[in-house]
Amino acid sequence: MKKFLLTIAAVLTTLFTQAQIMPCDSLTISGSQSQLTIDANNLNTFVDYWVTTAGSTTLAFDSMTNSHSINNSNPATGLPYDTLTTCITVNSAGITCCVVWIWNGSFWAKMGSVTAIDEFNSTNRELLKVVDVLGRNTNGNRKTPLFYIYSDGTVEKRIIIE
Repeated sequence: MKKFLLTIAAVLTTLFTQAQIMPCDSLTISGSQSQLTIDANNLNTFVDYWVTTAGSTTLAFDSMTNSHSINNSNPATGLPYDTLTTCITVNSAGITCCVVWIWNGSFWAKMGSVTAIDEFNSTNRELLKVVDVLGRNTNGNRKTPLFYIYSDGTVEKRIIIE
């Protein structure tokens, strides 16, 4: 019974880790094109480091705060940029992520967040084991939910119906 409970705990931990919410998902932006503030109010911890860039130009950086103010101005032209990239590091979560912001003429739009290229199309993974919902090793039964656990930490949930 003890082994069974440990196996279930390990499977659930893997599943919850895969569904983890990224800190960049909590970022909100306010203000005008030239003066703006980005907030991370939904985090339970401070952002350790913020940096906002436009191309190769660093516009602002902050640390140990959940609010980041930016004076958006191109030093060569004096005009504001229309595309900014904000990256944050949250050491308590062990994560650095970035968001691209686009000015659409009236407000800033969040374009997405990518944490690492290796999250996509991982080619170096091996199948470690196949388990059923109770955590027991199995070769694969039809009409039964199965979890395929790979060496890169991914878990695929499958039900074979034939």
